[in-house]
Amino acid sequence: DVYKRQIEILCKGVANVQQGRIDETTTANIGLISGGAGVNIVPERAAITGEVRSFNEEKVEEIAFKIYDTIGVEAFNLGATIDYDSEWDFKPYELDETDLTYLEISEAIKKAGLVPVPKISLGGSDANSYNESGIKSVNIGIGAQKPHSNEEFILIEDLEKSFEIALNLVKK
Repeated sequence: DVYKRQIEILCKGVANVQQGRIDETTTANIGLISGGAGVNIVPERAAITGEVRSFNEEKVEEIAFKIYDTIGVEAFNLGATIDYDSEWDFKPYELDETDLTYLEISEAIKKAGLVPVPKISLGGSDANSYNESGIKSVNIGIGAQKPHSNEEFILIEDLEKSFEIALNLVKK
């Protein structure tokens, strides 16, 4: 019975999916696996949810298709079908170092006594949405340490410098 194999199909498929850091600017992760309605009920459906992040939109599409294809092969081999859905939470962006937005933020950072250091981030922020809408924007690090963990913190001096950068931007 194919219903008894839903979780088996996903487990075999997910086990064959490359996850974690794919390359310098790309990550892939299956973060949620779910199925069933109770411990004493054979699951009618099972599902996974994951994400792919990269600065290369084509690479995102390629890896997402590989995940679909890998799990699809397992489903086919065990007589099941899959439903697949994907959507962009945020699209990647880059700003050239000669761009006015980049120059203005760099100047605000310098006025705060810091040295601007452009870094690639695979994180998503409002800046992604703004840039996708044609509003040039940049995400500024504020010195958060151990981000997205239970130990996340920011030193007061880093928070003060972030405030100083913000003031330099609005004073412009």
